[in-house]
Amino acid sequence: MGHGWATQSMVLRNTHHGGPIETDHNLLVLLPTRACRHWQLAATRVATPAPMSTEIDDNIDWYDDCLWSINLSITKSKYVPAAGIPNTDAYLARVDRWVKPRTAATPRVGWPAFDTSRPALPISNRQFQPRQNEQAQSIFRPFGVWLHHPRSGLQCRSVRPHELTQLIGLDDVHPMFEALPYEDQVEVLAKVPGKLGLAAVFFAVLRAEIRTAKSAMINPRLRSGASGEARLRLLLSTTIDETLVLPLPTEQQ
Repeated sequence: MGHGWATQSMVLRNTHHGGPIETDHNLLVLLPTRACRHWQLAATRVATPAPMSTEIDDNIDWYDDCLWSINLSITKSKYVPAAGIPNTDAYLARVDRWVKPRTAATPRVGWPAFDTSRPALPISNRQFQPRQNEQAQSIFRPFGVWLHHPRSGLQCRSVRPHELTQLIGLDDVHPMFEALPYEDQVEVLAKVPGKLGLAAVFFAVLRAEIRTAKSAMINPRLRSGASGEARLRLLLSTTIDETLVLPLPTEQQ
């Protein structure tokens, strides 16, 4: 069977391809059967993840969204892995401090402020939500970062909206998206695969198509059918066939 379509499935992690934030998505790729035979995309780490600090604003002064350490109850922390990622992974998000307002009774230890020298945990992570008997709302949205600077001192704050989009790898966002409440922005971004992980997918598709095309050059029977029509349908390595591609909706639509 050389015609038709086939699928490849895997879990795509952004940090496995060098991303500064973890994204965890179940990936299903639909390819022509012959191209699918040449599909290769590593399910393990192929690059060292970048630290969050590459996309976090320089902490050069005091800002309204920063929390002073003098007003906080602070507990030092050891490495805390993000949920769903094996503990043996040496490149996990790491909690630098557990913090809460000095006057807060719960949660008992506090809320996590993450080390910016490590990648960020998935936005969708719910590991640090309060337990049923701890109704306190987190002081961070969606997670906090612990900052060091000799001029302004020790601080922590929530990751900022534009930092989230930068961590994922989005160069720009629509003004209508920026107008959404922050919680809604986070919910949308939690569904977006990281740029470097997604780039690896498209590169794997391109590589599979190139290998398929080379096979066709060796075997002429793969290049044309009985009536002379093309048997290979390449998506990325040839000119786009408008009969195979659905146009994206415009703003007017």
